[in-house]
Amino acid sequence: MMEFNSSFYFSIFIFLLTYAGIMSERIPRSLCALLGAGLVVYSGLVTQEMALRRFIDFNTIGLLAGMMILIGVVKKSGFFEAMALWSVKISKGRPKELLIILGLITGFCASFMDAVTAVLLITPMTISLCRRIHVTPIPTLIAEILLSNIGGSGTMVGDPPNVMIGSATHLVFNDFAMNTG
Repeated sequence: MMEFNSSFYFSIFIFLLTYAGIMSERIPRSLCALLGAGLVVYSGLVTQEMALRRFIDFNTIGLLAGMMILIGVVKKSGFFEAMALWSVKISKGRPKELLIILGLITGFCASFMDAVTAVLLITPMTISLCRRIHVTPIPTLIAEILLSNIGGSGTMVGDPPNVMIGSATHLVFNDFAMNTG
């Protein structure tokens, strides 16, 4: 049987305190996470060297930073608005075709950027387009969410856990896509 010492319970306390801070939304999430991590290092539960070498995945941090930059540029360029207008033009305003086209666009975009971000960027346009053609956006949004999850799980950059799995298993982008495809 495993024996738990005071360090174990103190680390659980720090985790729960950090989680409560994040859930309260009174303090920014990133600040809560940094304070929790700093407290773990400061209390001696983990050394600074150990934290940097074993517990930080710089591939994931690099991906997220690069993704934020890419999304900022793509959003300002009007790419998603152009895709939404293109999908209305192709579907000729027919709800079923629009659902399919917007779902496929979301799934494709989720393959090459964070899946949640893809949905967040396409959702306002979906709602607006559905209002213009006088249909409820709910089925289209559900399709976009499902196809975003599928698209995001298919590549190493679709979701942050995929990067962690890819780096831990030493898979390159194409190998990861072949294994998940």
